[in-house]
Amino acid sequence: MTHTPTTFAPLHSGWTLTAMNPEMAPAELRDPLVSGIPATVPGEAALDLLNAGLIDDPFDGDNETKQQWIGDIDWRFTCRFDWHDDSADRHDLVVYGLDTVATIELNGDPVAQTENCHRSYRFDINDLLTDGANELTVTFMSPVRYSDQAEQRRGYYPHTEHHAFNQIRKPSYTFGWDWGIDVANAGIWREIGIDSWSGVRLAEVRPLVDVSADGTGILNVHVVVERAGKGRVMSPMDAHSQQMPVPVHVTLEGYGTMLEADGSVGQGRNETTITIAVPEAKLWWPIGYGDQPLYAVSVTAGADLQAAWSGRIGFRTTHDDTRADEVGRPFQIYVNDVPVHAHGYNWIPDDAFISRISKRDYERGIRDLVEANANMVRIWGGGIYEDDVFYDLCDEHGIMVWHDFMLACAAYPEDAETKEEVEAEAREQIIRLSPHPSLIVWNGSNENYVAYAEWGGYKQALRDDDRKPNDYGYGEKPWGDYYYSELFPQLLADLDPTHVYLPSSPMSFTRFTNANWDTDGTMHIWDAWNRADYTVYADYTPRFADEFGYQAPPAWSTLAGDVLATQRIDDVTIGAPGHRGFPLDESVATFGDPANELIVATPSDDAFPRVILNGAEIIDQRLAAPADAFSATAGRAADGMELTVTARGYVRDLFCMVDKVDPAARVDEGMVSLLPGETVTLHITTSHTGDPADFAEANVLRTANDLKR
Repeated sequence: MTHTPTTFAPLHSGWTLTAMNPEMAPAELRDPLVSGIPATVPGEAALDLLNAGLIDDPFDGDNETKQQWIGDIDWRFTCRFDWHDDSADRHDLVVYGLDTVATIELNGDPVAQTENCHRSYRFDINDLLTDGANELTVTFMSPVRYSDQAEQRRGYYPHTEHHAFNQIRKPSYTFGWDWGIDVANAGIWREIGIDSWSGVRLAEVRPLVDVSADGTGILNVHVVVERAGKGRVMSPMDAHSQQMPVPVHVTLEGYGTMLEADGSVGQGRNETTITIAVPEAKLWWPIGYGDQPLYAVSVTAGADLQAAWSGRIGFRTTHDDTRADEVGRPFQIYVNDVPVHAHGYNWIPDDAFISRISKRDYERGIRDLVEANANMVRIWGGGIYEDDVFYDLCDEHGIMVWHDFMLACAAYPEDAETKEEVEAEAREQIIRLSPHPSLIVWNGSNENYVAYAEWGGYKQALRDDDRKPNDYGYGEKPWGDYYYSELFPQLLADLDPTHVYLPSSPMSFTRFTNANWDTDGTMHIWDAWNRADYTVYADYTPRFADEFGYQAPPAWSTLAGDVLATQRIDDVTIGAPGHRGFPLDESVATFGDPANELIVATPSDDAFPRVILNGAEIIDQRLAAPADAFSATAGRAADGMELTVTARGYVRDLFCMVDKVDPAARVDEGMVSLLPGETVTLHITTSHTGDPADFAEANVLRTANDLKR
């Protein structure tokens, strides 16, 4: 976890943003960008430009194209602040997120240069601070220019999209993706401030769990400390005067249990491990398989126990089964030795602007996952390592997390500089996320094996006949497999071996061969939507499909806010591309008139929801027009509105587009089908003060019957 120490003082105010190469900006903006505009920290340059009224919303119309110059600018963030010595032993500048290539100066003196958005930094600034007025500057090099220059220096490594995102440790999606806008931005996107501390601090805490055969929960707390180390060593006699033993105390609480244990970091050492055994520990389970008990853990260190860490853990075990069977090789996840059927979604960052993602956004997203009956979410490898609150919510709600390391859809250099950065970020994130029981799978990369094995031009672009021939008989540049097959598994074995690990997704378990087959391992299905309609899904029986989808239109309120008025249309009719019939065995059912018949399966014991099998596609089905098919009445309720619909005929796929009336409204059900005489009441959470009947209007309350108007 990113545990901000109590000794940390954030630098939130007094920031200004300036352009260092204003000639790259539109002429009319150069003067304010040279003189400077107010900046928000945490934040990003593009958001500061938006807040200052210098650019329009990047999501609106074609503004994305007009604002590509933002990624060509070197941006400087400047903060003037007062500081007074509090007699602490150490004063560190701590930065939890810099996007991305930054030069840091304090009072004109260099502090550091950074090149990784996916990690945090800590720098000793004891000798650079001035009692009184100080000036801190963080200057970001254009990410577009940096990645282009890096590609020239290291050579071309194939990648998707048009920017060389694989040459810089920046979230890949910020350069634009097939689902998102290109905002190659820069900024201090997480907290920055001064940590003033004395004696000792907790540099690292890894609370790792296991469960023994008799149900005893085992908590092994690995602790790393840093001592302040005041002054220079003057003689061999005092070489270890700053390395005296450090007492460490661990407490675990929860469910009627309070256990404590003491340990010590020995003289001349920096780390120790303290173990607590919890008899009959309550197990953490994915949602639908059991409860999610979380135990509170606190760690203190130092002579007066002034250094502190706190977090939560859950006792659970996990492993996978990939043994060959009569079909191929499965990928089956087990939690607490129980096979779990994973069903869920892939998660991309909630906003194109990473500093704008809030706790409320995470809460909404996890709520949506739970309401959609998901038990797993996959953090996609072209995004970010999310904020702590995301993983806390997954712990609480029983949502298993599959986590990609941040390498996606590309070959990656294996030069010393890139190796160092990838290792540093992976090490930090493995340690940070180690307390979370919801984290089940670590995955080395997104589509990088299938890209190497199957994507046109990738192997050709990597060929280098000056190198030693590989297994295929030709020389080849290293392309990132070191990270997936060596570095990441070794780091996990050393730091947190309590998860399942895969080197890439999709992948079979035959190295670089048939990387995306449905009989072996994991699979991504994208010919549906990319090239074919949804019926192609029937051609596959994947062992574990961790990416697939058929993109739906955005909600009405999304389009209404960001689509130009001349492009708006309420309804559109699309001719059916065709349909295929799948005859059923006569012992099950036979449609005499498919367009006018249904099969209805209703359990006698509520074992499953009522199922309606339509005999024909919507376009061929005989459906009554909405006015003849149902009636609707609306009224106020305690927290909004209630909308009651009564069917006079067959109503197929009833859905209330509540955001047409109130963009913030939510409805508790959707895509409901009703047989004649049936009634459903939809509960709408809204602050709408107008007529409740607004939610029953024909352009709001929609059904598949609308196609028959």
